[in-house]
This record gives sequence, C-alpha cells and structure tokens, in this order.
Amino acid sequence: WNGAPSDPPPPPSQPSQPEAGVEGNARGIWISDEGMLYPPALRWLETPLGLPLSRLVLVKVGRPEDVWKAGVEAVGSGLFLWVLLRPSRSARIPQLRKLQLEAERSKTRVLCLPK
Repeated sequence: WNGAPSDPPPPPSQPSQPEAGVEGNARGIWISDEGMLYPPALRWLETPLGLPLSRLVLVKVGRPEDVWKAGVEAVGSGLFLWVLLRPSRSARIPQLRKLQLEAERSKTRVLCLPK
C-alpha cells in the first residue's frame, strides 16, 4: 500500500491459529469408558510427551465402542497432537484401520491402552 488516496488500505493481519503440534502448543485428549486417571500418573504426559496438563482434555464415554468412535473423531479433527485411548475392550480390525489412516493423514500421535 503506497498510501495514495485511491488505494484501499491493506486488510488487517489476522493472527493465525497455531497448530496442535507446534512446540509449546501441544494439545491432547484422554478418552476412556471406565476407571479413573490417577492424577500423579499425569506427570508422565508433561515431560516425555511434551503435553502440558493445562492442554489436556479428559473425556469419559459410556461404552467401549464409543472410545474408538470418539478417538477417530478426535484424530480426524486435527486439534490434538496426542490422542490417548483407554477402552475396556479391544476394537475390531476395521476400527483400528480407520484410526490408523486418520492418524497418518492428520499426523496425530495415538496411544492405545486397552484393558
């Protein structure tokens, strides 16, 4: 913009939305259908995984199948660097394959901790 009266001013720059995987901006989600997360165990998320506790979402669903469904949705959203799944039952092969494909596409790290 050269400041001439006939030239419109440039649009204001919009702050870009930081990516989930950017250093210091990692976000994670823990999805389970039963049990509780032991608070002192959350420490292992902070240092080794680089996931601050203030950026961790805890989700409790009603059925084991919903853990996998919510996991695929979380991975597909692109909002999370880490998706941590704790189902009480294992998934079927097609569910796992769908989760794998979504994780590869979105570059999301998935950790499954089945019972």
